Amino acid sequence: MRASPYRRRVVGVDDWAWRKGQRYGTIICDLERNRVLDLLPDRNADTLASWLGRYPGIEVIARDRAGVYAEGARRGAPNAVQVADRFHLLQNLGQALRLVGDRNRVAVNAAGRAMFDETDGAEKAAISAPTGLERLRQDRREQRRERHEEIRRLHRAGMSPRQIAPRLGLSVRTVERWLAAGGEPEHRRPGSQSTTLEPFRQHLEQRWQEGQHNGAQLWEEIKQMGFRGGRATVYRWTAKRKEKPNSPPEYARQRAPSRRECAWFLSRDAASLD
Repeated sequence: MRASPYRRRVVGVDDWAWRKGQRYGTIICDLERNRVLDLLPDRNADTLASWLGRYPGIEVIARDRAGVYAEGARRGAPNAVQVADRFHLLQNLGQALRLVGDRNRVAVNAAGRAMFDETDGAEKAAISAPTGLERLRQDRREQRRERHEEIRRLHRAGMSPRQIAPRLGLSVRTVERWLAAGGEPEHRRPGSQSTTLEPFRQHLEQRWQEGQHNGAQLWEEIKQMGFRGGRATVYRWTAKRKEKPNSPPEYARQRAPSRRECAWFLSRDAASLD
């Protein structure tokens, strides 16, 4: 890009994707004028240093925490001040707080139980028999708990994460994350509406109105009609239908906060929380 007459003083450097997860370039912006200055073809320290060297008046470089950009900025603009931009500061804060929540699941769960125990009995909804979806979730929680205990046992026996991972069919990163956690890490599927059920929704609604509320039976019926999904998808649909209007299910009210919720709480002013 040809140099323009105005002086570049404060620039932002970040990556952009030619193809996400495979190939990245570099975007350089003028943060004072809020405009793009250039797109570099790669994410390389030499390329960035060469570009910065053409504009000696740069005083501040806002960048992410990548070592590539730190090195390129140091060589291309040695007198410029390097700072972390606001987006990456907040992103890093969120990641750090979620990690705190992960590593202290035992304490978070204990605090959640204590809060529920202190709740006035008049405010507690009667706990109904677990649905098929809740039983399935409970089974999976037990499986994760057993796997976590096995990881801890092998680690106490002197095995490293690289030795444990292939033995249990996990990635090394997963083993490391589970070892860092105070208990088995949470695994909560985000709420979403299944598109695989759409062709069978009319049948499900009709059977529901006829009184068939058994998830396993409904799954068997639509499976005969060509449904290729698992039982859990139908269990989620039936669980949602059983919820009272404007009232979250009991299991949602009586669970400890997730790591994202913990991060949100920790980032708020304590005086603003009830």
